[in-house]
Amino acid sequence: MPKGVGYGSKKKAARGKKVDTPTARKRRAGEARVRQHGERNLRKGKAIKNKDGTVSTVRSTSVRDKSGKEMLVPTVYNKKQVSASEAKRRALKSEKAGGAAWPRYNSPKKATAASKRISKSIKQRKK
Repeated sequence: MPKGVGYGSKKKAARGKKVDTPTARKRRAGEARVRQHGERNLRKGKAIKNKDGTVSTVRSTSVRDKSGKEMLVPTVYNKKQVSASEAKRRALKSEKAGGAAWPRYNSPKKATAASKRISKSIKQRKK
């Protein structure tokens, strides 16, 4: 199979079927990294306690990288919420140090949709 060709099609994606392309695999790996960050914060007691009694483990935000893509990064570190610029700095530093890449999207709308999916999956795992 030629490089960059996936196993699915746009028609399958439109019908809600998973499409397995290199880009999709990379994005899922990045989203798993955000989810793992939240689960680690929860497990180690580093989440933020909200006024309503719930906890926040990630509070992701999207920031633009050098290529113009929206990068989804967590803003919760050690029971504190950091600024978007600090979250971006930490994310890029961890990537440069050899960590897995954070997920990137073509638009803020797609990054927000991914953030909601990740949040939903973390909530399901808490139960």
